Amino acid sequence: MKIAFWLCLAIATIEAFISKPLPDGVHVSDKLLHVFGVMILAILADIAFRKKSLKIAAWIFGYAVLVEIIQYFISYRTFSLSDICADVLGIVIYLILKLLLEKWRIHKTPSGLRPSPP
Repeated sequence: MKIAFWLCLAIATIEAFISKPLPDGVHVSDKLLHVFGVMILAILADIAFRKKSLKIAAWIFGYAVLVEIIQYFISYRTFSLSDICADVLGIVIYLILKLLLEKWRIHKTPSGLRPSPP
């Protein structure tokens, strides 16, 4: 899963800096791409590195803000607070999904005890 995470991160970074316009007839919301892209990156990081959710959220948020700051200095890209807000929404969705999964796991285990780590 680490390879999948790093591959997705590389693709996201390349797209953030050298993205081309979508072909005619293809209409995808930029903000929707931010939300789902960041959510997928956070989920992959969680699976790959087994870190605490808040550390992953902070790392992904820092990455997203850094990308926007760098885009400010690229003539054909722009800095956008709304992109950062969409990234935050993706992180929030990841955290909610993680919380729901944790509750479901605890509910499914006998006597409500957490399973021991492998």
